Amino acid sequence: MVINLFPWRERQQVYERNRLRQIIFSVLTVTLLLLIAAHFLLFMYEQKIEKQVTQCRAELQRLRKERKLQVSDVQRPVSKSVLEKVLIYRADTQRVIAGMGKQHQYHVCFTAMTRANNIITITGNARSAAELTEFLKHWETASQFAEIRIDQLELQPETQLMLFRLQAIEQVMLPQEIQSARNIDHAL
Repeated sequence: MVINLFPWRERQQVYERNRLRQIIFSVLTVTLLLLIAAHFLLFMYEQKIEKQVTQCRAELQRLRKERKLQVSDVQRPVSKSVLEKVLIYRADTQRVIAGMGKQHQYHVCFTAMTRANNIITITGNARSAAELTEFLKHWETASQFAEIRIDQLELQPETQLMLFRLQAIEQVMLPQEIQSARNIDHAL
């Protein structure tokens, strides 16, 4: 007896091929759908970002126009005379601070200094009014001031020190005098 299995095997192979094709087709279809969905989501995200960039650029343009108006209203070229005045002001301040920092034999301590234009307000402590007077007479930096006026002088009961506040009006120096003063300071 001979059993012919050929038709059964042939059908099995055809079935397996079809099933494999279905699986491959399903995988490709799902992959394609995922790619399309990802593309759509990224496209939407890109559109949102482009809209934000457009809004930012418009805001930047508006601010630039606004700033040009403000800058053109206020900004003018800096002339040499203005620059020289700024440099003189800076040099004066440096000289005053350098002079305040030098060692001296008197018991005078500066605690604060403010400057408005050519008026310097200095606060500090001294052991006595006589000590402050002697210090001001021999203070090297005093020559840089046209006038020194003591505004406040009071005894602090808890420390037995004199609290003082003085105002010093600076002498305005010409650029040549500033240069010579710098040379003297560097020599010291």
